[in-house]
Amino acid sequence: MSTDRHLPQPHRFVKPRLTAIGFAAVLGIAGGIWVSEGAIAPQVVQAYTTRVDVALDRLPNESYDALIRRADIVARAAAQRSFDRDILTSEVSVIIIGRNQGSETPILTLDVSRVQWSSRPDTRRWATYYKTSAALLGFEQLSPVPVTVAAPPTPVPVVTPAPVQPSNNAPSQTTPNPPTQQPSQQNEADPQDQQR
Repeated sequence: MSTDRHLPQPHRFVKPRLTAIGFAAVLGIAGGIWVSEGAIAPQVVQAYTTRVDVALDRLPNESYDALIRRADIVARAAAQRSFDRDILTSEVSVIIIGRNQGSETPILTLDVSRVQWSSRPDTRRWATYYKTSAALLGFEQLSPVPVTVAAPPTPVPVVTPAPVQPSNNAPSQTTPNPPTQQPSQQNEADPQDQQR
């Protein structure tokens, strides 16, 4: 019998060790590249929209225009505060809700991006105003529409000339009044006018 069979073969142990070392080297290099890439290139930042809801109660004897002016001021402050507070905020949505005697409705909505606001921080430029909110809050009381009834035309009194009797005492001259025509007879021609 030969003694060669009992000797370990060198290629069985060498091959698995080289494979494990190669795999570890590949992982190490790939991990190093991944870490260095993350350090060099910053992570993608996701911006978001901030929403602010503000309710304004009507002050005593306050007009709707005064309430709108207050809403503009509050919306401007809320938008500026939202952009200042969080640098990741890319857009702001401010909804101003007006309240009066138990009713509430949106007065204005301000939707603006950071770029728009930094170029022109004007509430009236970027806001949407709701026309019907004044009526919904009770600022415009609906008054009944006055109805004018046409009165029937007043009849024209018909005047007939009265004959004047001459008195025996003094001779007097009277000038006869021309006869008047009724409105229905005005369209008919007078036979005396046709002869002239």
